[in-house]
Amino acid sequence: MVVNCQFSSRYVYIFFALFRVISFAGTGLGDPPLRVPSNKTSSVKVAAPPLDINQVSQQGGLQLPTPRFQEQIVYLDGGGDNRVFLPLGKKLIASIRNHYVNAWIEGPSVKGTVLNPCVAQGFIWCSAIDGLNDNVPNPRVTFYRYYIESQAFGWELVAEVDITHGIPSMLVPLGGEGNRFLGISNGLGFFGDDAKDASFIALFRQRGGRMEFDSCVELTLDGTEPAFRKVEIRRETKEGTPSSNSQDKKTFTYCEATPRTLCPTLWYPSISANYLALAAQEAGVIWILDLKNGSVKYTLNLFTLLRADLDRVKPLKQIILGTAFAPDGQLILATREPELVERTLRSSSSDDSDKSMEQPRSSPDSEEARREKEEEENKIFQSFVEQSKKIQWWSVNPETGTKDRLDSP
Repeated sequence: MVVNCQFSSRYVYIFFALFRVISFAGTGLGDPPLRVPSNKTSSVKVAAPPLDINQVSQQGGLQLPTPRFQEQIVYLDGGGDNRVFLPLGKKLIASIRNHYVNAWIEGPSVKGTVLNPCVAQGFIWCSAIDGLNDNVPNPRVTFYRYYIESQAFGWELVAEVDITHGIPSMLVPLGGEGNRFLGISNGLGFFGDDAKDASFIALFRQRGGRMEFDSCVELTLDGTEPAFRKVEIRRETKEGTPSSNSQDKKTFTYCEATPRTLCPTLWYPSISANYLALAAQEAGVIWILDLKNGSVKYTLNLFTLLRADLDRVKPLKQIILGTAFAPDGQLILATREPELVERTLRSSSSDDSDKSMEQPRSSPDSEEARREKEEEENKIFQSFVEQSKKIQWWSVNPETGTKDRLDSP
């Protein structure tokens, strides 16, 4: 199935995805060599064949759209000629061979909501959750995969997912034994038994038809204090007191970033053949994880902010605008300019100092001086707005954690 949709450069997706609206970035993923399905996986298949090309034509979906921020471009080879495009919030997945769309793949047709897909080891992987919005006491999450090389296999059921310690929005297979996965949460995170055992990344292990929670992956800012904590809220009766009925004694548990600017809000995470990059946009922090064993390879604090500084950069809303892996494995970043981050920190410190000082009383004689001050502040604000439109590009080597400035991606 071939569609006349050609692209002039293997880097065109990285450029447009990172450049679009010049404020966010598209995510690229890379994969190891393709392999055939394993016999360990359940033989249950989900009826969801690729859409007929005529149906796609009627839907106006023949031409591959320009990727939006953090949409995944999945590189199946080092040259970037063969790739998979995974749009955010879309059921259609495009498989591209030699710059042409050769197949549109529809997500699994299952009951419930299909969660975020990823591509690794020659497969598209995704989960589906049923009962989350229907007040069902125990929602059910199932995990599927699709063999990219052959459409004949369709979507295969891999396992039912243990969600007693949090719901994974995405599960990425790890190397080694072949039954270990890295779970990433785009919601309430994961939590263990200890009060500090909480994270937005966790390890899972497949045992037969079950995907079981193993442990949280600790993420920090400086290698010492954890970035997250477990929060438990005891549900109460209508009278406002804890219920004495054992069936009503339910605790709502979730993971909270401390401070909240450390919450990894940039979604999707970027994934290559060997690494996963999860970013806290507001804090300017990226956690690079090794997909061989699921451990943290590097914590990249782009602007070396201290924990006490994190609340001061909130006016920027996002320091990291986007991330994407290039076909050669380098991590490309789009961020605010370092000078802008420094200026925001100075401005915040100045505001704190002003608040601590007693303000002089105004008088009619000072009206002209007040207007002049407002005009000067307005000029400074306009300069601040103009500077905030500028983007700094970076190239990060995930093997060493070193970064270099780029003029353009």
